[in-house]
Amino acid sequence: MRVGMYGLHAAYWPTALADCVHQVPGAELVGAAHLGFDPEWTQAIMGRSPEEFAAGYGLRLYEDPEEMIRQEGVEAVCLSGPHTDLPAHCARAASLGCHCYVAKPMAVDLAGADRIVEAARSAGVVAVSGMTERFDPAIRAAKQRLDAGEIGRLIGIRALHQHGRLNFHPRDWWNDPEQGGPELSLMWYVADVCRWLAGSEVQRVYAEYGTFHSPGSPFMDNGKALFRFANGCLGSADIYFSCDFEFPQWEVEVMGTQGALRTQQSAYSLMAFGPGGPRAAVRGAHPMLLDEVRNWLAACRGEEQPFITVEDARQVMEVCFAARESARTGGPVELPAAPGR
Repeated sequence: MRVGMYGLHAAYWPTALADCVHQVPGAELVGAAHLGFDPEWTQAIMGRSPEEFAAGYGLRLYEDPEEMIRQEGVEAVCLSGPHTDLPAHCARAASLGCHCYVAKPMAVDLAGADRIVEAARSAGVVAVSGMTERFDPAIRAAKQRLDAGEIGRLIGIRALHQHGRLNFHPRDWWNDPEQGGPELSLMWYVADVCRWLAGSEVQRVYAEYGTFHSPGSPFMDNGKALFRFANGCLGSADIYFSCDFEFPQWEVEVMGTQGALRTQQSAYSLMAFGPGGPRAAVRGAHPMLLDEVRNWLAACRGEEQPFITVEDARQVMEVCFAARESARTGGPVELPAAPGR
C-alpha cells in the first residue's frame, strides 16, 4: 500500500507516523506534503525542515497534497498539523479515495468531527484517529478478562494519564486555545479507554479543572472528571500536565462485583485481584502506535477491523467537550448536550 504524509507542521506526529509506516510489511511511504507552511516555522516545531524530513525518508516533497496523491498513486495518508485544518484535509483526501489516519484530536468541535465521519462514510474509506491506549498490552489484557467475566459485573472504572508539563515550543500552534487544548489531548485518552472498557456510552459528565504548574497558560494543567454510563457503571478520570520528573504515564483500574484489575504503565504491568489474591498478569513494554498503524493499514486492505473508527472518535470528543463545559459551569452535563453539537 502506497502511503503519503499529509502535513509536516507538528512536533511529534510526522516523524512518529513515518517511522511506523516504514516498519509495516507491504506499506511504502512514497511522498510528503508540507501544505505551504513557513519552512522556518516548521523547522522550529518539528525540529527539521520539510526538505530534511523528505530527504531522511527518501521521499519526494510536495506543497499540494492532491498533486502528491495523483503523482505518487497514494492510497492512504497520515494527517497531522493544526487541528482546525484537519477536517477539511481529511474530507478532501477521502474524496480522492484515500484511507486516513488522523492524528488526535481530529477536530476541535463536533461539526468538524461530523464532517470527517460523513466524508469517510461517503467515500467508503477506512478512517481512524489516534493514538489511543487500546493497544497497551496490560489494558488489552484487562479488557479481555473483563469481557470473559473474570471479575463479574462491571461496576466502576478509574483512568489516569500524566504527560509532563505544558512546555511546548513558543511557536507551536498547540499553545493556541483554538487548537483544542488538554481536553482533546489527555482527556481523549482517559475518556476513550473508559468508554471502551465500559462498552457503553457516557450519559453524564462532571469535571473540575485547575492550573497549578503552568503560570500564564491559557489551559488547565490538572483535571478530574466523573462519568455515568448508560449501562449503570461509574467512571472517573484524572489528567495531569504538571510534573517535571519521571511519573507513571497512565493507569487503569477496573472494578467488578467479583474482583478487580489494575494496570500501572510505569512498570507496564497488569495486576489481577480475585479470590486468590493479587498477582501480576502481564509485564512488558509495547510499541502501541506501531500497532495502531499496522492495524489501520490491515483494515485498509480489508484484513482486520479498525481499532477505533472516526465514528468512535467523534463520540469520545463529545465526552471531552462535555467535561470542558462542566468545568466551566460547575455543574454536570448530560449527553448528548455538549456545545458545538
